[in-house]
Amino acid sequence: GCFFHVWTEMGTMYSPESLSATVLQPDGETLPFVLPEHESERLERLQELVGGHLEVVAIRGGRYMVGCETAKDVPHVINHVATAIAHDSEAIQAEDYLAGTFVIVTHEALA
Repeated sequence: GCFFHVWTEMGTMYSPESLSATVLQPDGETLPFVLPEHESERLERLQELVGGHLEVVAIRGGRYMVGCETAKDVPHVINHVATAIAHDSEAIQAEDYLAGTFVIVTHEALA
């Protein structure tokens, strides 16, 4: 296929694939999402999506799941999809779980 790259003002290269993300909602719904090119906007959008300060969990395939680090400190809903992915990647302890909304991103998106 043909690939095109987007140059940001920092000279970093982002392919469209590197900015594609998947939102994992606690009710099990998954939604495709495209992150902004600019780093500050990208972090803001991720914080809006998950509802707070970012917790980053490394998963298989060089990707990450990003969630809210304080999600378990308030009444919350267990995110079974995100928890299963984290268990599969051995990213969290077997008895641990993830709560709230998580977003799967590429490592380029967090660079």
